[in-house]
Amino acid sequence: MIALALTPVFSSARNGQPTCSYAGRNLHSTWDPEQEARRFIDGQGEFRLPELPGSRPVTTILILGACMGYLASELRKRHPGAAILSLQFSPAFRGRELPGATASWFPDSCISLDGFLTSYLDDDGVGSPRLIAWPPAEEAFSVQARAARESFRNVLDRIASSAATIRVNGKRWIRNACRSFLSLESTVSAGRTRAPVLVLAAGPSLAEAATALAAKAERFLIIAVSSALSALLARGIEPDIVISTDPGFWSQAHLSGLGGRDIVRASPFSACPVGALSRRILILDQGWFPEHGLSALIPGSVPIHGHGTVAGSALSLAASLSEGPIVVAGFDFASNRGLDHAPPHAFDDFVTSGSRRILPIETKRWDRLLSGQPLSLGEGGWRTSRSLKVYAASLAPEWLHGKARGSGPGHSGFFRLCPSPMELPGFDVLETGDLDRIAAKERYKQHFQEQSRPPLEERRRLLAEAVASWRAALPAALKNLRAGTPPDPDMADLLRSVDLPWYAAVRRAVVLGKDPGEALQLLESEAGSFVKDIEERYVL
Repeated sequence: MIALALTPVFSSARNGQPTCSYAGRNLHSTWDPEQEARRFIDGQGEFRLPELPGSRPVTTILILGACMGYLASELRKRHPGAAILSLQFSPAFRGRELPGATASWFPDSCISLDGFLTSYLDDDGVGSPRLIAWPPAEEAFSVQARAARESFRNVLDRIASSAATIRVNGKRWIRNACRSFLSLESTVSAGRTRAPVLVLAAGPSLAEAATALAAKAERFLIIAVSSALSALLARGIEPDIVISTDPGFWSQAHLSGLGGRDIVRASPFSACPVGALSRRILILDQGWFPEHGLSALIPGSVPIHGHGTVAGSALSLAASLSEGPIVVAGFDFASNRGLDHAPPHAFDDFVTSGSRRILPIETKRWDRLLSGQPLSLGEGGWRTSRSLKVYAASLAPEWLHGKARGSGPGHSGFFRLCPSPMELPGFDVLETGDLDRIAAKERYKQHFQEQSRPPLEERRRLLAEAVASWRAALPAALKNLRAGTPPDPDMADLLRSVDLPWYAAVRRAVVLGKDPGEALQLLESEAGSFVKDIEERYVL
């Protein structure tokens, strides 16, 4: 948000209550601020008292421009069980708010607004977050208000995207984890280092970045997302680690270049099992069910911050392995002049197949880009989409800050080489001529240590015990869900993965004070059948 030179002026209203103004505008009544807030809320139908006919419980409320906190104070009286989030447009209000808000965010907070909202909004789509904006603050701080609304929309988009991903892949994640745990052939561990790291994705700008990196790549620890592997090998750059987190079958196509190469594949157990392509595997523990429990049984697994994109997971892995600066390239989240990936790309043949004289490759590519990336970025031929903007915003590396990056004063420690016009918050642009300043002084090679793993029969026994514990814990989890008590986190993840729509339906019914009856029965049946299927596939 834009910092303003002016600050609010604080004073007392005629009735003695605190009030304030900004740039000549009154932000609260000069007569009775409390009554003003009460009347404003009375005019907002969705915030009626829960006991009134036709009303529904409000679980999460975001106040834009809370100022002195009169809205939060009044809303707390009406909705005592709600999470009330106070969003301030000036740090001058810190310590001046009336009590009522669950948490407050200020422009100088150590966490970004997106991060703040993400930590409080419900990722099950159950909480129905409500937005209420205080008009005087929204008018006085118009730039901040627009940015806040955009952040709110971005976070809701990410939540919706996450829910859609769970609906499609939830069961597959669990099946993959069980299968990968049993089929594991050889694993490695990686030591902590202070070396600079290159994290390379497959965006169109990777081609330009690879040219600049050609003579300097060996002076970095190189982590590549799997879709970038073909383009890197074609340009003579061999990464130390290739990270793959996609659970789908077609993700294997990106890893074909691993055969016969001394490249470590980093994957969580929930990714698509592709052990035959690489026998040197670094197990990633994203903290999710069930990979967290299974990863703990394998020596050398690396805890990382779970993220909805492989790019985010690659950043987290880089921060886990190194305290040095992190340079990203190919993080474009946009297409350029008909290309959405640096060539060659594993899916090129699929995209161009079926082309003919009246439907040439160029037409197919352009039609695909127009439908998938309809938004122009206003520079050259760069195009993007709403979803890609949301993904880019989610990569702000604030969860990694606080670690020494060795970048020198005035830098975040996160750099971006040959960037697209898509903004990545938290990254400094690195000119190609400055690579020597970041690179290690001499050739760097990450040292991986081979790790022993439990033999197959032992792993089968361990998996059988884990699955038996899931079955035993299900009745209590369902009972807690019905009572409105949060289930054990692992069981909550299991139920959400098995059937998110029914899980959300149960939670909504409980929040509304209704009997979850049929939804709970269907969820119980689905969960029981799924656990039985896991036992029959991988245990019995």
